[in-house]
Amino acid sequence: MGAGVVLAILGLHVAGIVPIRALDQTLGLPTAATVAGPLGAYVVGLSFAFGWSPCIGPTLAAILTLAGTRESVAEGMGLLAVYGGAMAAPFLLAARFAERFHAVVHSSTRWLPIVRWSSAGLIVATGVGVMTGTFWYVGFWLLRAVPALEAFTR
Repeated sequence: MGAGVVLAILGLHVAGIVPIRALDQTLGLPTAATVAGPLGAYVVGLSFAFGWSPCIGPTLAAILTLAGTRESVAEGMGLLAVYGGAMAAPFLLAARFAERFHAVVHSSTRWLPIVRWSSAGLIVATGVGVMTGTFWYVGFWLLRAVPALEAFTR
């Protein structure tokens, strides 16, 4: 119940209905100079990893746990390879098509309100589903709609 309430409140925050100032803060360190080259890339990658750890950490932990329970090392490696590939793919594609990517991102800003409200609606709906104990229906619906997902439940 508590998790559902938190999700609903966070969804309302995303929509801008319930502003939570602490979630809108950006923390950063002042920099005196820009470092270019391999060292600069390393520092940017390090800071990016540090910032993303809270987001991807739980997912990575779940995949590592799942990989550890597989019958063979190859199955576990396969799961981790898919996870790593899925994490890397957007960055590799963005790097390959950087100029086009920049133009698409710049032109897509007009869609941000739709994305924001859609995301907020999904978060609130998930929270309501968790609060009412009906969210599990989504899992069963997904298993019926995409039978291949059943392989991940074993």
